[in-house]
Amino acid sequence: MTITNLKNILSFAEEKKFAVAAFNFSDLTFARAMIDAAIETRAPLILMISEFHCQYINLKALSLGALYLAKKSPFPVALHLDHGETEIAIQKAIKANFTSVMFDGSSLLLDENIRLTKKYVELAQKDNISVEGEVGKVGGNEGDLKANIENIKAFYSDPKECEDYVQQTNVDALAVAVGNAHGFYPFPPQLDFERIKEIKSRCQIPLVLHGGSGISEEGFQQSINCGIRKINIFSDISTQSIKAIHQSLNTKTISDFSEIQQVIYHKVKEKASYYIRLFGGHNQL
Repeated sequence: MTITNLKNILSFAEEKKFAVAAFNFSDLTFARAMIDAAIETRAPLILMISEFHCQYINLKALSLGALYLAKKSPFPVALHLDHGETEIAIQKAIKANFTSVMFDGSSLLLDENIRLTKKYVELAQKDNISVEGEVGKVGGNEGDLKANIENIKAFYSDPKECEDYVQQTNVDALAVAVGNAHGFYPFPPQLDFERIKEIKSRCQIPLVLHGGSGISEEGFQQSINCGIRKINIFSDISTQSIKAIHQSLNTKTISDFSEIQQVIYHKVKEKASYYIRLFGGHNQL
């Protein structure tokens, strides 16, 4: 078992030139399935809870359960706060034994984003907790099922701003906006691969692609080749789980909720395994 931080996992991914699958979860059935998928594929894993989902859960209880389950994995697992926008959420994650946090200051002016990110980096690093930041703004909102990509190019990450941000904040990973959006895309996304390469050359830290649901396999591969080392997935796994539940309820009589949990477990594990392999994380350890 290796519970570790984001920096350690992504340093390994950087060395081996693959992307670590990062999955959002909001209950232990999801977490168990994702951990088991990582064990079977012999891969590192990043489990994430977003600030958006904190309104529905007991953060301390869920994080303790996830860390307990992760102990059976012989491979590295990180517990990461996704899209933390408030100091309260970041403080709660630190107290709940998260090993990394994301501060999402993408809605702020660059100077304010830098100021707050630097503050949270200094706070988190006291406990060996990694920090992910964001420059530009990934389309849509966390928790949306349909991507909002209207005027998306206006929010692309500027390579020079990314360089300044990384130099001044000392973040461990950087989320970039390059044509990606949260939720499902109404038409195939067109990622700006040249922008990814320029940001990578300027920043020299692992880059993160949010809004992975709906990006093509080729798009993922090109992104990884350009320097993406962490890819976030939620909408696809969540939606496919719901579809599996409906199908199960329509085809057989279910009298015990644990049967539904098993349906969810198998679908989440199947999808998690698919993405781990697609991103090149399997058999790396």
